[in-house]
Amino acid sequence: MNTKPGPRPISAAQLRSPSARAGLLAQSAPYWLILTPGRFLGYWPAKNRAASSWRVRLLVGGKYHKARIATADDYGKANGLDVLSFQQAIERAHTYALPVTSGRLSENVKLSAHCVRRIGGTATVDELVREYFDHRSTTPSGRNGRVMNAAARMTAESQWRTHGQSTIGLHPADSLTAADIRRWHSSISQSAPLNRGKVMTFDANDPNQLRARRETANRVLTILKAALNLAWAQESLPNSINRDWWNNVQKFHSSNDAPPRMLDEEEVRRLLNSARSYSDLHELIVAALMTGARAGELRALLVENFSEETGRIRINQGKTGKVLTQPLTASGVEFFRSICAGRSGRAPMLRRADGGAWQRGDYRRRFAEVAATARLENMTFKVLRSTYGKLLLIATRDIELVAKALGHSDSRITRRHYAQYLPDELARGISQMPSFGGLALSGATSIGRRR
Repeated sequence: MNTKPGPRPISAAQLRSPSARAGLLAQSAPYWLILTPGRFLGYWPAKNRAASSWRVRLLVGGKYHKARIATADDYGKANGLDVLSFQQAIERAHTYALPVTSGRLSENVKLSAHCVRRIGGTATVDELVREYFDHRSTTPSGRNGRVMNAAARMTAESQWRTHGQSTIGLHPADSLTAADIRRWHSSISQSAPLNRGKVMTFDANDPNQLRARRETANRVLTILKAALNLAWAQESLPNSINRDWWNNVQKFHSSNDAPPRMLDEEEVRRLLNSARSYSDLHELIVAALMTGARAGELRALLVENFSEETGRIRINQGKTGKVLTQPLTASGVEFFRSICAGRSGRAPMLRRADGGAWQRGDYRRRFAEVAATARLENMTFKVLRSTYGKLLLIATRDIELVAKALGHSDSRITRRHYAQYLPDELARGISQMPSFGGLALSGATSIGRRR
């Protein structure tokens, strides 16, 4: 006879506080609270209550997978990282995803993509999202009439896999509600970010971190809405769904109207001087400032992408799929000539100090160190791209040209971010208005007074 303990069901009231959990007996298996179909939060009381832990139990590919997510706050104060309160544990469990191995999906995750359990026989949300990705990768759509390129699909699939596949993705489409989507959307904004499966430090009271998490939540919500809209248009949703109600679920208010961080010329000089201790990182930073390319686009550059004859560099944009043939300044031509001279056309243009090609994230730790040495706050590699746009606009005063150089599909994006550096047309126009004879304020107010 099988004597292995099965899952212990429990109510939320029994887990809500340390005092409530004190009444639970220590045992050889966790108590389980169902969160959504196929996803459970577990509490495992230990004999030493300071070692009691939160667990997650996740149905993937027809199999249950379990993992420890944090220590319970039975005796230690919750910190949102390794010690969690009941509510924090729920949020962590809602967004938990199986770890990624060596940059590729583990076999269990691969299996889950095709074996999501259907409840009640209807399509799951995850299946609709997968159909959406397949459709967008083969059928032109959207304002620009383009298909989703491989890089964009990889990014979108990664976001969905992390935040949606094993949470709201397990919902059958015909039982999904607006409340489900709002709860899921909100939980993403309150969850700590992951970096290669590792939970990063997160302070929900930090406005910058909260803004970043809300933007992530909005991006994943956009994926979900797009998938449901496609299913609605193709009449592949269950008959019980009679309107596109999900479009009424609102995103978090975007703070993208605030201009991105941009460096001035003095800050650029400090950054470059600080980076000279790392010759390979210095080259990467200079290349970004010379071209406005994203980090991934710089990593993909080959020697053959540079043409000394035309003084241009060909950039394959990973985000939009466009190919930009970017003109260079005289110093830019000299820089790229020096790093490409005598090398094979198929060789990576920008290399690490050990001669290998740059990989994603290779530069981050050293870049943060260099930025700190240069006394630059709120610095990411993306700031170099926005700095390129700012300096180009100051030099040309042509917003359309900057949009073209950055590969923006719509100059409204460029104008929203860089308008502060445009000539102030309103101020110039007002300065040309008549002075009304230099009338003082008291005289000016009498104009139009009835006599």
